[in-house]
Amino acid sequence: MRQYFQEMTPIGRELRESERKREEANALEISEVEGEVAEALEKRDLAGIPAEKLHQRGEKTAWERIELLVDPGTFLPLNSLYDPEFNQEGTTGVITGLGTISGRYASIIASDNKVLAGAWIPGQMEHIFRAQDTAQRLNIPLV
Repeated sequence: MRQYFQEMTPIGRELRESERKREEANALEISEVEGEVAEALEKRDLAGIPAEKLHQRGEKTAWERIELLVDPGTFLPLNSLYDPEFNQEGTTGVITGLGTISGRYASIIASDNKVLAGAWIPGQMEHIFRAQDTAQRLNIPLV
């Protein structure tokens, strides 16, 4: 599949200067929304106990475990801000995404041990089901 996208002919053309000027307001609005998303992701990453505390106990964070599991640079987080119940922690305590493990694509689920040490919280089940459904639809393993 990757080779298909690498060899695919580019779609569209470069924007003309007049088109760029006309779309400046849209570009600014998009950049503001991207900033809001980045802030929300940072807030989610800081949720729970500090990583240093886990390291003192000899544990790794979920992100560190994922980094050790997948091939370098291949993890793509999915549903990062999914929190349908608006938990006070600001997360469902689960990290999900796609990545390659030894060159093979997989859907990956990691329990965020910084948040409630893996206790089940509202929305977590649905978050896990999304990762399972992704694996089933793409016909790839679930790890």
